[in-house]
Amino acid sequence: MRPKPPGDPLVLILTIGLGAFVRFLPVATHRLPLNDGGLFYSMTGDLLANGMRVPLMTTYNGGSIPFTYPPLGFYLTAGLHLTTGASLLDVMAWLPALIATLTIPAFYLLARRLVGRSDLASMATLVFALIPRSYEWLIMGGGITRAPAMLFALLALAAVIRLVHRPTWKAASLLGILIALTALSHLEVAWFTVFSLGLVAALSGRTRAVLARLAWSLGLAALLSALWWIPLLLRHGISPFMQAAAAGRHTMGYASAILTSLTGEPYYGAFLFLGILGALACLARREWLLPLWLGAILLLDPRAAGTDASVPISLLASVALIRIVLPALSAARASAQSHGSPSSSRELSEAIPSMRARRLAMLVLALYGTPSAMLAFFLPGSSLASTLRPGEVETLRWIGDSTTPGRTFLVVSGRTAWESDPLSEWFPALTRQVSLATPQGREWLGTLSESGRRHRALQECAVRGLPCLQAWLADHPGPEPDVILVARYPQASGIQTVALIEGLERSSEYHVIFSGSDAVAFGRKAAR
Repeated sequence: MRPKPPGDPLVLILTIGLGAFVRFLPVATHRLPLNDGGLFYSMTGDLLANGMRVPLMTTYNGGSIPFTYPPLGFYLTAGLHLTTGASLLDVMAWLPALIATLTIPAFYLLARRLVGRSDLASMATLVFALIPRSYEWLIMGGGITRAPAMLFALLALAAVIRLVHRPTWKAASLLGILIALTALSHLEVAWFTVFSLGLVAALSGRTRAVLARLAWSLGLAALLSALWWIPLLLRHGISPFMQAAAAGRHTMGYASAILTSLTGEPYYGAFLFLGILGALACLARREWLLPLWLGAILLLDPRAAGTDASVPISLLASVALIRIVLPALSAARASAQSHGSPSSSRELSEAIPSMRARRLAMLVLALYGTPSAMLAFFLPGSSLASTLRPGEVETLRWIGDSTTPGRTFLVVSGRTAWESDPLSEWFPALTRQVSLATPQGREWLGTLSESGRRHRALQECAVRGLPCLQAWLADHPGPEPDVILVARYPQASGIQTVALIEGLERSSEYHVIFSGSDAVAFGRKAAR
């Protein structure tokens, strides 16, 4: 039996360093949390204002949204704010990237226990550290809930593998605690954790002892997390949870679209190709876990498929390198040195990559993956590049300080995807005013789909101008907006709102009440 390759702590340290670099780079280039997080900012403020007790409702966007979100991330953010004196915005900007970096050694622990080889685990960890989808969702402002959840999920999956091999009650209790911490951080990541550990147990641990201890783990997790969900059920019932779960459903067409950008690499990158190659290699050898795990993620959790799938894809990519790519290169080199005689399939399968070849492969991965991750961040349309601009912050602060409470606003940023529209999301959080077309948080009310359509139709008016806005107001009866806030972009920007701004400036119904470098606010003349 071939001995296992020795581990290399230096490689792991360098991998964590590279992973930290690509995670902190987007944060360091902005002063505010990336992309989303406005709802969580308000919820954390509500928690602080209520003496660190979970309130019945959040004040976000009019106060109609129940405070049903798992609260652990809010407690962590609020605690750091109180103990360090840092502002909530600063904590929300930097904390997600820090915790996302901690997922790298957690993934190594999982990979080491799963594959049993330090060289394969080290290579998989490097891939995981540099796949954009492994951290994009985690380092945004909303990562104050998602990043801790993913950290606990990886530790829980490592714990279930330990439980399969050593089914002790201590290991089962640790697993239960980790599942509870995941559920108290983010329900969707908890769902990923539960079906993943179920798959691992089904394929690797179908013994009575393992199943009994796994049942104990799930029961303990339910008991520990009951401190949060039982009071919520008594207050709000099951309806908000069912509505939020329904809002996460997607069609198979949506899942197919995810496949085209599963790793987040620019232009269908090497990590995705290696992952597919590794899946085929595992299937050929009847090693079902990793391919089935990838398929289960695409089927059972398509909304977060990119983030979740980064775990099996990283492992599959390392399988492809260790079992196919490097042996093929070693065999080809040996064949060339033996006067060019072709290598047989047996020679290829028995070729063992040397330590030097493995380290060279990791160097190539690092030289490819680091610029690739940086390019993914700077490409137009990147969700990480979507954040509030200084002039927008100035405008929101002016609105919060200068307008009377209870006024209603329409926010037109020109960004049709509400998930990447920071101005619309952060507006209610930083102004304490009501945005009539902000979808964030509506999943708990069962109106997210409708709100998303309203938002998209409104944002299309940025380029269609005032007639489009007037038609939108006619098609969506409800409170009349007191103020229309329109983002302003440089002439060379891919997003433009010039047509709407010029239409409002010429209109007899509106007048400019504030004009900043990145946004302009129009009030209704009749409301003077």
